[in-house]
Amino acid sequence: MDTGVDEGGSGQGVGPMKVVAVALGGCSGIDIVIVLDKQRQDLKKFNTVITYDRDENETLALFTKLMFIMSLGEVLIKIRSAVR
Repeated sequence: MDTGVDEGGSGQGVGPMKVVAVALGGCSGIDIVIVLDKQRQDLKKFNTVITYDRDENETLALFTKLMFIMSLGEVLIKIRSAVR
């Protein structure tokens, strides 16, 4: 994990907010796989795309929008969550 050069880091690693977004997407994805497994669904492919917006004008650039698009083979699930 790293921060930008202007914040005292090297700017070469993943930032803390990106780590939080990836962790949320990963945790949600694992939950979905567990539920589908319990339903005896044969899941062959699972992809997650995570996008987010942050309020870069604030000192604490919090998420203003966080979206997970999860694709399960032929099924597409969209989960949208606005974080304030």
